[in-house]
Amino acid sequence: MAANDPAFKEAPFHADPFNSAAPARLIRMGILKEDKSIDDMAVDVFAKGYAGLFFDALYDFYDDKATVSAILKFFSKLRAHNDYFHMYLYLSLSYDNMGTTMPDPIWWIAGQEKIIARFMTTFLGHLEAIQTNDGQQAARRNCGE
Repeated sequence: MAANDPAFKEAPFHADPFNSAAPARLIRMGILKEDKSIDDMAVDVFAKGYAGLFFDALYDFYDDKATVSAILKFFSKLRAHNDYFHMYLYLSLSYDNMGTTMPDPIWWIAGQEKIIARFMTTFLGHLEAIQTNDGQQAARRNCGE
């Protein structure tokens, strides 16, 4: 049906994070600079933002804190080994398990090892800070503070 639509045009090139289109897209997103070096500040900001959204998504999806804690502990285990590739894969799997797709900006860094390392380091550091802060706030609420 769409093939009969005059507005329908099959793309001659399929862009994905593993081909030559990725760096140009990452430059337009502000993740890479024009010289194709990583904009560390931009990656850190986007990693922290998505860490906060991911944390909330976990608690929105899972009924119990124990499941969320187990997921976050597994991330910490991977982080202790600086296993960025598996951290990234586990993040993707976590989104899949919640029945949602990984956000496009995170998906577009898939083919970029150095960006993944920076992103996952900041992402997980912020996720751990959020979890610690959330636990402290919960303890204060339970104590009537």
